[in-house]
Amino acid sequence: MTKKISPIAFAVFILVLATLACGGGKAARQAIDLPSSSQVAKAVDLPVVEAESSSDWHEFTSVEGNFTVLFPVEPEEQVQRAPNAAVETEVHLFMADMGAAAYMIAYNDLPYAVTP
Repeated sequence: MTKKISPIAFAVFILVLATLACGGGKAARQAIDLPSSSQVAKAVDLPVVEAESSSDWHEFTSVEGNFTVLFPVEPEEQVQRAPNAAVETEVHLFMADMGAAAYMIAYNDLPYAVTP
């Protein structure tokens, strides 16, 4: 049985891939000013959904990703390869698909130091 990715998850994944594909040379090592989630939602014509309350949300920690966030339910992890001109990396996506809304966070490790 193949699991389908929601349109929101696909849009965010495409944004991550586009960011990775932007280089690998000096420009890729410079700080990147990423758009906010509401700017991404407007760009792909998705509704912006405000959370009702974070009191019912649960803390999720990724030791490998070195972050802790709140999710409405336990997210599922997907790992996808993201090749670009300079390097191939793995993008780690954590997603909670709630039907009408999806919540996601993603990270990838770069093979070189990035300084702001």
